[in-house]
Amino acid sequence: MLQHLKNIITGNTVSPWAKKQDRVILLFEDDEQVDKVMHFLSEVLERTETDKKSADPVAFVMDVLLPEATVHALGAVHSISLDKAKEMYMRGTEFDSSEITQLGEQLQSHISSKPRQKLDSFLSNYKKALECEEFLRRL
Repeated sequence: MLQHLKNIITGNTVSPWAKKQDRVILLFEDDEQVDKVMHFLSEVLERTETDKKSADPVAFVMDVLLPEATVHALGAVHSISLDKAKEMYMRGTEFDSSEITQLGEQLQSHISSKPRQKLDSFLSNYKKALECEEFLRRL
């Protein structure tokens, strides 16, 4: 993953995000997670030797590296292909994590044990995917 980001920075790999004018879709729980990931990606950009310097490093990190890193992390966290992870990224979140947690709690009081176990497993995996440390570890 890190090598992939470096290849994008040096121009050895072309990112589809470099040409998109769409807004970045953020799949993070809070601003602190975004700040940590942005800091990490900014450091990767600064430490990668290249003749190709971005005119606007912040925009490059936000518009190119962040989507690339997010797609790769989604693929790793959910054990899916990069194409499926990109589709997931493009769809964005349908619900806020607090809404999912609240719905899960409401459902748990009205369902039998087997579906409850599946729901607990889903909620646990969902929360793990949104934890910044897990995201950074997957990078």
